[in-house]
Amino acid sequence: MDVLMQIKSANILKHKPSAKTREVNQLLREILTAKRELDTVTHNIDFTNDSLLLEHYIFKRKACEMRYRYLISKAKERGINYNEYAIKMAAERYSR
Repeated sequence: MDVLMQIKSANILKHKPSAKTREVNQLLREILTAKRELDTVTHNIDFTNDSLLLEHYIFKRKACEMRYRYLISKAKERGINYNEYAIKMAAERYSR
């Protein structure tokens, strides 16, 4: 039994992503989330008629753009190639 447990735990550990992989995946998910937020705010700006809401969305869009740019630059600093398709695929793969 002892040997069997060791083999099972070794197999589990073999498939566990490294800390760096988890960090990269987290950053990719954050970039994707920031992009979605930016797209949502842009959509809201396009379809609002309320001047107060419009002002709110404009400020929010600026904040979303800054966050998105920051995350992209963080990815570039770490040598991660930003590709929206790749980020979507990674987010889907690791969100399960």
